[in-house]
Amino acid sequence: MTPFGSDLLLLGVWGGLTGAVRDLVAHEHAGRAITYLATSPDGRWLAVLSHRTQQTLFERGTEDDGLVRVYDPHTGHCLAETRTHESVPGPTGCRWSRDGTALYVYGHKGLHGYTWLPPA
Repeated sequence: MTPFGSDLLLLGVWGGLTGAVRDLVAHEHAGRAITYLATSPDGRWLAVLSHRTQQTLFERGTEDDGLVRVYDPHTGHCLAETRTHESVPGPTGCRWSRDGTALYVYGHKGLHGYTWLPPA
């Protein structure tokens, strides 16, 4: 269990998406394990944290990078993405601020906040 949720939360958020949106998000994260989902407080945004499932010969022994993508959960469109390898290596979760203006990514080695500027 992480400080902000559990596998049950992950399944609950995932199960609340339409089949088409789930398929699109899963396809965009092919080759990666989706490890955490977080919906914004108003339900307008979905943050998806994933990790590589396999490393190349040159990457072995290095920290696994996390990838965070923000989606519109109603359409499945990806609105933003960032890698977390420099700010939080090996992240374990993410969470929106109470007002939905920031997204926090956390792990065993720290916490990093991203300001969320939604599309107009």
